[in-house]
Amino acid sequence: MPGAFKPNIGSVHPSQRGRGRSLKVVPTRLPSVVSRRGGIRGGRIAQPAPLSRKRTRSPSPVASGSTLQKRQRVASESPHNSPVSQSSDGHPSFPPSDISPSPFHQDNPPPDDYDDLYAEPPLDPSSPMELYYPESPTHAITPRPSCSPSVDYERECGPEGLNNSPNTHDKQDLPVPPMARPALQPIDNPLDPRPATSPPPDPDSPLVSISDLPKRQMRDTPLQQFISSHRLWIVRVILKLVTFLHAQYHVPIRACNLILATTRLIFLAKGLLDRNNSDDFMPTTAATAFKYLELLQDRFHILPACSKCHALFKPSAPENTTCPTCNIPVFQPSDPTVWERLATLGRKAPPRKPSLTVPYTPLSSLLQDFFSDPNMIEAVEAWKTQPPSPPGEYNSIMDGAVWNEMKCEDGSKFFDRNEHDEIRLGVTGSLDW
Repeated sequence: MPGAFKPNIGSVHPSQRGRGRSLKVVPTRLPSVVSRRGGIRGGRIAQPAPLSRKRTRSPSPVASGSTLQKRQRVASESPHNSPVSQSSDGHPSFPPSDISPSPFHQDNPPPDDYDDLYAEPPLDPSSPMELYYPESPTHAITPRPSCSPSVDYERECGPEGLNNSPNTHDKQDLPVPPMARPALQPIDNPLDPRPATSPPPDPDSPLVSISDLPKRQMRDTPLQQFISSHRLWIVRVILKLVTFLHAQYHVPIRACNLILATTRLIFLAKGLLDRNNSDDFMPTTAATAFKYLELLQDRFHILPACSKCHALFKPSAPENTTCPTCNIPVFQPSDPTVWERLATLGRKAPPRKPSLTVPYTPLSSLLQDFFSDPNMIEAVEAWKTQPPSPPGEYNSIMDGAVWNEMKCEDGSKFFDRNEHDEIRLGVTGSLDW
């Protein structure tokens, strides 16, 4: 292996090594790794060092006689004790050593070469890597089959083989064109009220569906919530003030409770509140004040889920429910201790908790809460009256290609400035693995 070979490679993420796919690499400097067994050392292929303490070097063709004698004496004192022979050109030659470089591969690096977890992983400079960059100026990714060259499917992958030559390639080795690949089958979503391939939901099935979830009432407007919180306006102001101090300035809950209790005593002493009138009840805790203002209330459903496949089940699923796909229990096993049994003696045992719970809210409920404020309709339609940005400037999402190129089923533009009969919204989804 030559000692001055400089591989021109870049950095590749460890998860992409050895998968045989098109990679986009970023040129970086190779790490300086010192190895006793051979490997990459500062961007060069390092030769393995002998196991003896005295290092030997290959003689130079222009070495003098004294230097040559010293090298021969050092070689004779080595543990191998191999004699030096003269080659045909008059220069000494050493017999082949039994120490050979260990095989170097990016999937099986030597243990001495990759001790730093934060350094770039060593790569095999002899294995070719395909550099693939998107050809479209709009950064569109073109599908390309892995482990296969980039070819014209219609011209070179016809029924007669590569390059239109009959019987020049095995059919199993030909890259499959994208149009000939089998279409992905739609996944049966238990939360979809109209699944594409599955029958109507079974009422006896433990899996949940949209019809099994209770309907959420439409949220009142902030003004309606404020007016309905209490009969007296001065009590409403105090409730709003306490919740604002807690949400904006992080006033502790105990301080909020102290403010409410003290204010209630002052109102009772001034005769503003009647102890015997239930309508004059004033909250003395922050939790009750939040409830009166309809704040911090759950607007989603808590559903049990399988801890393995994440299938969702009904909220009223029994405790002995088992996932039909994974055949594992959905709820945690009940194994109380002796003290827990004594504490619940004569009383009903607490219900078992699911192994995994998932909050879920239908999109229809989110839209109801979104448009509960009448000002939202004007806000989502405000972009129609704003002038578009100059060409080449992107100041908002309305300047992007998706917003301007999305089409309806009839081929018309989806986000049309001249459309005033309906509200058109774009829904984006996020996924965390």
